[in-house]
Amino acid sequence: MKNFDRIKIGFSWSLIGSFISKIMAFGSSIFFARYMGKVSYGELGIVQGTTGLLGIFAGAGMGLTGTRYVALLKNKDKMRISRILGLIIVSSSFFTILFCGIILVFANTISIQFLHNTSLSDILKLSIFLLLSNVAFEIISGILAGFEDFKSVSTGDMLRGTLLLPLAIYFTSSFGIIGAIISLAASNLLGISYLIYTLIIRLKENQIEIIFKNCLKEFGVIIDFAIPNLILSSLPIPVMWFSTTLLTSLPNGYGELGIYNATNQFRLMIMMVPVMLGRVLLPFLTEEYSKRNMMTFGYAIEESNLATIILILPTSVLFFFLGDKIMALFGKDFTAGWIVLVGMVAGTAISAIGSVIGSAIVATGNMWAGVMQNCLWAFVYMTIVLLKYKSQGAEALSDAFMCAHFVLLFSSIIFLKTKNLITNILFNNVASAVLIIIITSLMAQWMQPELRMGVAVPAFIIVIIICYRFYFSKKFLVNE
Repeated sequence: MKNFDRIKIGFSWSLIGSFISKIMAFGSSIFFARYMGKVSYGELGIVQGTTGLLGIFAGAGMGLTGTRYVALLKNKDKMRISRILGLIIVSSSFFTILFCGIILVFANTISIQFLHNTSLSDILKLSIFLLLSNVAFEIISGILAGFEDFKSVSTGDMLRGTLLLPLAIYFTSSFGIIGAIISLAASNLLGISYLIYTLIIRLKENQIEIIFKNCLKEFGVIIDFAIPNLILSSLPIPVMWFSTTLLTSLPNGYGELGIYNATNQFRLMIMMVPVMLGRVLLPFLTEEYSKRNMMTFGYAIEESNLATIILILPTSVLFFFLGDKIMALFGKDFTAGWIVLVGMVAGTAISAIGSVIGSAIVATGNMWAGVMQNCLWAFVYMTIVLLKYKSQGAEALSDAFMCAHFVLLFSSIIFLKTKNLITNILFNNVASAVLIIIITSLMAQWMQPELRMGVAVPAFIIVIIICYRFYFSKKFLVNE
């Protein structure tokens, strides 16, 4: 199979599964918000955020570690990859048990000291099942991605997504926020079962066994890749979680958190394509870089970045100008938070454009450079949040998100440019796209509601024309 056919086929399968899963998750979020109201939806959001924070550390960066080393070694050193897989399972199991124990022991303290809500203690304890299922799903998906079995990963994603909405409606209607947590955890189980079955088949096909004996011989993998990857991938999570706890300390803080949680659902929808593309691209870039096929490596980055811009830019413009109508999907109490949505979508669009560049940093093994860039992101983000959250609430978080990702994107480009891994064409494409995002988001904030409605469709069409003129006219994802 030609190189770019691998990317297109893998991306197509990943996109199908992720689209169905994210649509069902989005529908569930709308149901949660409308059924619970803004405050209770904010409580659900902080519980999910706390579970997600601890889940990142429980997974210990092993999903992406599995992707990279399976892609790198599956055709070179089967014995070593067998030991690495054993190490991944042992390490992730240890940390998952550890952080589940932390939740059980310190749930009351977390609820009082950080979340300012004593009623969330028991709900946090129940959320360990959500943590367990999320970690298992991500690690198995990561290993299968290393085998480039994106069809199976997609099917697993579809299975859990298909279950989520009906489970959410039943359990939430019966048990409230506790039922919402149960539905989120239970929906993962079918997908996990299928992924385990598929992984066993792929291991047999590739004549790879999972070896636990002497797996600690591969501990260098944890030091060289897993730990910096954990820091790289996890640093934004505790920073953003801490910023949401600041909201809970404000009057009507959980109402602000409900608005923030609603805008975060749109972030997840927008990031669907870049995340799937990154999952497909990482094993490909890793393999090409290991072979020193730098022309193919650079071309893949450039064309994947173009694809992301073409898909993300027009969609973001619609969100900017129709923000109040879109937020109304969650209920009338959420409509006033449209300005938060504009900042969140702008930051997400910038993040999406930079996601391909992030994959290149990981594929080349420059993990500690990525860590330093994320530290810069965290500094910018928290500085803005601390200066503005008391007066602007959730809007401060979305503004900080946008500015921090702007800084992160261009620091990543500068780093890869010094390594001669990206071209001037890619830089120009990124700069043009970010300029359009900034201009259109500011226009939306300054316009009156009636004018925003009238401008939405023409702005959308103009941006599509710009994409076609400057991007789509180029040769796109051609075969090598």
